[in-house]
Amino acid sequence: MKNNGILSFSGHDKEYIEAKYSQYIDGKKFFPYADTECYWETFTIDEMIDLAQKTGFLVVECKRGIVYKEEDGPILHCVCRKSL
Repeated sequence: MKNNGILSFSGHDKEYIEAKYSQYIDGKKFFPYADTECYWETFTIDEMIDLAQKTGFLVVECKRGIVYKEEDGPILHCVCRKSL
């Protein structure tokens, strides 16, 4: 990645999923589909910011997105810039 380049990443909202679907959570893993081993890793906004900073990125913005489908919940989205 070029210096001062932009990185965008997203993750599933741990706080929202814990509040709405706690019966399907095991630690940070959310199991959205019955009878499968498929899971989504969940994060808090602070965890996403911490991950970006630990890898040398400056966080431009990190926030909760819009809920398009109730069962999916909001997505957390971070925009970062590569440090010079």
